[in-house]
Amino acid sequence: MAYYISTLLVLFVSYAILGLGLNVQYGLGGVLNFGYYLFFAIGAYVGGITALGSDKGRVPALFQEIYAWNLPVHLPYPLTVLSAVVVAGVFSVGVGLIVLRSVRDDFGALMTFVVFLTMFTLIGAYANLFNGYIGISGVPSPVSNPELWYPILALGWLAISWLLVGAVTRSPYGRVLKSIRERPDAAAALGKNVRHYRLSVFILGNCMAALSGALLIGFIGAWSPLSWQEAETLVVFSIVIVGGRGNNLGVVLGAAVVGVGINEAVVFLPAVSSDPGLIPSVQWVLIGIITIGFLWVRPRGLLPERKAKWPWIDSKPGEVSEGNLLRKLRKGEARK
Repeated sequence: MAYYISTLLVLFVSYAILGLGLNVQYGLGGVLNFGYYLFFAIGAYVGGITALGSDKGRVPALFQEIYAWNLPVHLPYPLTVLSAVVVAGVFSVGVGLIVLRSVRDDFGALMTFVVFLTMFTLIGAYANLFNGYIGISGVPSPVSNPELWYPILALGWLAISWLLVGAVTRSPYGRVLKSIRERPDAAAALGKNVRHYRLSVFILGNCMAALSGALLIGFIGAWSPLSWQEAETLVVFSIVIVGGRGNNLGVVLGAAVVGVGINEAVVFLPAVSSDPGLIPSVQWVLIGIITIGFLWVRPRGLLPERKAKWPWIDSKPGEVSEGNLLRKLRKGEARK
């Protein structure tokens, strides 16, 4: 029972960090990334092989694994996590320069999905990269008692991610991203380089996805292409939509409701002997229905994004402010 609770805590933290990263991209910057889960996988792979070391080591040889062209890549913790973030960031630069050439959301979204499918096929077919479709296993935990200490370690990474995303959201950089999300043409007219801002938030969100992936593989100890199907990206978008796009606390709540609650609730459904794949399919159906329902009934999510308050515009009636003066001018009451 203790191990099950620890697993749920680590899964929650992983989904929460993953959701916060997508919330920075999509909720704050308005960048649609349908290949978002690819960077989670990159983080898991890089975090795993840097913890394992060369594929000629004892554990990889035991599982007959081949990866990373037998490079001596063994690193101590937390450099394994940081290396995953760096690799994902570098890869994001190359992808972002291609997919974000246009400010149109549909172009970038389709291109990211194409990149996802391409990398999925490449990683699975080319065994020397990450051991093909078999994947990597036997990744050692950085702590001696994972059941007790790893959830605490994961919560520490979540706290760092929370502070980082909160600082970005409240900063002038975050306000520019919101303006680009709402009216990219207006932001460009004010001299903001829309493409550079979108590229920067694309990199930031993907790095957080890689952090989440490296964190998860340190606990479960294995990863393969079967672990990152294209439908996994739907779960992360559902977390953001259900929790509240643009609201960091809402995204964390969405990670608990969708990422842990719904996924684990499906596990307790009785198995159907005639169709073993029915129950896993029900999971995707439920997530899809809930996402569509929120988009239809409550598109702003459980905790909607808080509107910024500007004292010179939102002052109370009767107070002297620029906002009230403009309202009076529009109504022809300035002379009074």
